[in-house]
Amino acid sequence: MSERTILAGSAGLLLLASLLTGCASTPSNSMALEGGRSEERKLRAQNMVLTDDVARLQNECDRLAEALQETTRELESREATSTAFPDLEAEGISVDRRGADVVFTIPTSVTFGSGKASVSRAGQEALRILARRLREFTGDAHFHVEGHTDSDPIRSSGFKSNRDLSLQRSMAVVDFLVKECKIADERFVVAGYGPHRPLSPNDGAANKARNRRVELVVRQGQ
Repeated sequence: MSERTILAGSAGLLLLASLLTGCASTPSNSMALEGGRSEERKLRAQNMVLTDDVARLQNECDRLAEALQETTRELESREATSTAFPDLEAEGISVDRRGADVVFTIPTSVTFGSGKASVSRAGQEALRILARRLREFTGDAHFHVEGHTDSDPIRSSGFKSNRDLSLQRSMAVVDFLVKECKIADERFVVAGYGPHRPLSPNDGAANKARNRRVELVVRQGQ
């Protein structure tokens, strides 16, 4: 065999080996490429989930910030209201806010005797002081006078029901404010809720006393 033949055979073997190596590495490269793409897809999916979580948390933070601001405004408003009417508080009339409404709460013990619907002497003085405050509200404000009782049934006072008693007490307050204090009758709205809107459960003397009240709610334009 000549030297040329041997060289030619060696070259052929090298070429064959190279081809075989290339064929063997191609599937491996393909698998590595597919693995990289799969990992990329996974990371993209995780990124989308994280982006949604960030947006959700940001919305929750915004909502909580708004709620905090609203609570802060409410507390400031209540604090301002509670210190704005010391003369009424001295008479036992408390002042609060419900949203935009100002609420004057008059305990029954201030204005009425037990089972009665006529304003007591002490109640008249308290209502005169309240009337001075009511005159400070502009003409488009209306006064909702709402009577409330405890849940004890009516026995011997002569009223048909607790609702009837609460309504008569509301009317007595309005009559006094209109006739004696000269506040325009058309500014009043009268209601009697009886025991149906208690501030506390009717399960003890203190809670029942808290529920027996007349509320004068100042509402703008209503």
